[in-house]
Amino acid sequence: MNLARLNHILIPSTKEGRDRVRAGWAVRIFRPLTWFGEATTREGRFLTLLVMAIALASVDVQSTQVFLLWAALSGILLASLVGRHFFRLQQVKLRAQCPHRVTEGEALEIRLSVENNSDEPHQALRITGPFLPWDGAWVSPAPRIAELEAGATAERTTHARFIERGEHHLDVFSAACLVPFGLALGPSVESDGCRFTVLPRPIQVRSLALSQATLDAGAKLGAKASRGRGAGLELLGVRGYRAGDPVRDLHVRTWARTGKPHVREYQPTYEGRYLLLLDAAGARDEPAFEASIRLTAGICTLWTDQGQICDLAVSGEAAVVHGIGSYRESLTAALDRLARVAPNSLPIEEVLERIAALTSDEVEAIVVVTSSAERQRRISAMLRGLGHPSRTLCLVKRRVDPDPDQLLVSEVMDGREVAL
Repeated sequence: MNLARLNHILIPSTKEGRDRVRAGWAVRIFRPLTWFGEATTREGRFLTLLVMAIALASVDVQSTQVFLLWAALSGILLASLVGRHFFRLQQVKLRAQCPHRVTEGEALEIRLSVENNSDEPHQALRITGPFLPWDGAWVSPAPRIAELEAGATAERTTHARFIERGEHHLDVFSAACLVPFGLALGPSVESDGCRFTVLPRPIQVRSLALSQATLDAGAKLGAKASRGRGAGLELLGVRGYRAGDPVRDLHVRTWARTGKPHVREYQPTYEGRYLLLLDAAGARDEPAFEASIRLTAGICTLWTDQGQICDLAVSGEAAVVHGIGSYRESLTAALDRLARVAPNSLPIEEVLERIAALTSDEVEAIVVVTSSAERQRRISAMLRGLGHPSRTLCLVKRRVDPDPDQLLVSEVMDGREVAL
């Protein structure tokens, strides 16, 4: 059971859902309480608690003079709340931008830009971040701007870390002026929400052993790709000229349009490929299921580094990521797919049918990743019957037998390097 997720069970996971809750009558009833929290700083909220404690000690005004302290502190706090309307940010815009993708566990850099389009400068600006989902945590302090000149733009960065793969949509950031005494904030301006995808962290797979037949087939493909530009290479795109590039590869139209020499870039074409299938049976919070996704991502990374073309399929999903390793950003496309994988209860018979449907003459090796030992045995028996070089890798909590196709969940989740 994920206690951190359970702690946020009443909070919708999407920004659209949270916006609907804020617009509901239940939240509007408690709007005065939320307004006080948004209007005061951390120091102001601490002073409020102190004032409440002093109020209890100053009930008997005949035997103590503490009520004078209570009156003074209450007056300062009330004056700050009343005077906050004089510190409104006029013609100020706040923008928040972040990368479209980040690997789970790594810090996400959020760039904040505050633009002052008015003729008046603003001092002591504080930027407040949104309430993060259960898997997020701020790893840097809230940005502050000492002075924002008229017509100027100030840029700041903040960082947050997320540990759950998948799509994330943060709520808005807000910027406001600090009221004198530092107890309250003026009316704020808000940015748009930030949307990004947290990619699974691939484990370090040093090697993945397949049969000698597969290695021989790979050598044949390499020889075929090196025969010549007409049969073994395909056009990848156009890039800037580098010293040593052949003159015959110059792309005249791009050169004429940009004024800088460009050349055509080619890549080898392969008729054969590997097939990688993820058996998505399991539960979302189950460590073995998440470990199987990290292992699948690690295998994709390994094959891409080796120059091997592969296709990625997920049980229960009709779409297939084709040609991983054959074009730019192909690995990113595979990680995007793995980031959105949801567990399913697809019967093993349908998984076997899916493998058979994806198997063709172009497929030279098949690797299946699962988190069930029983399903591993069924899939292994089926792959042996197909006659293709194959491996069925299984994530287990503890090994009962010394099976080289079984990996410990703890090793994968700890990020250890593995050799398969």
